[in-house]
Amino acid sequence: MQDELIFPASRFKAFVILVGCMAFVVAALVVALDKPLIGLAGVLIFGAGLPVAILMLRPGNVYLKLNAQGFEMATPFSKRMTLWKDVERLHIEVIRGSRMIAIVYKPGYAPQPALRKISSPLSPMEGAVPNSYAASCDEVLRALNEWHARYC
Repeated sequence: MQDELIFPASRFKAFVILVGCMAFVVAALVVALDKPLIGLAGVLIFGAGLPVAILMLRPGNVYLKLNAQGFEMATPFSKRMTLWKDVERLHIEVIRGSRMIAIVYKPGYAPQPALRKISSPLSPMEGAVPNSYAASCDEVLRALNEWHARYC
C-alpha cells in the first residue's frame, strides 16, 4: 500500500488553455481596431489566462495529492488541504457541460461557512476538485473514494 498518490496536472489541458487564451487575445486585438474599450477589456481578461496556463505547464505547480490525512490541491497560486474526516462524500457533478468532482462536507465542518452558504444555492456542491489532472474524472473520483473509505 502506498503512502501517497499524486495526480499531476494535464499538460494537454494546460496547452489547450494557453492556445485558447492566445486566440482570444488576438481576436480582442482585432476588435480593438473598431471598438478600443471592448478590445482592451478582452485583451486584459484573456491575457490574464496566459501566465496561469504557462504556470500550469511547469511540472509540480498543479497537482492533487492524496495521503492518509486527506487530499491537497495545488494551483500555481495556492495549496489547500482537505482532511478525510471533514468529507462526507465525493461524487461527479456536471456544471455547464464541465464534469468535476463535488465535495460534500460533513455537517460540523467549520472552515469557509460564509463561502459555502453563498455557493450552496448557486451550485449543487460545497466544494470541488477540478478536472485539470492527467487522469479522467472517473479515475480521480475512484481513487478519492478508495482513500476516503480507507482513512476516514
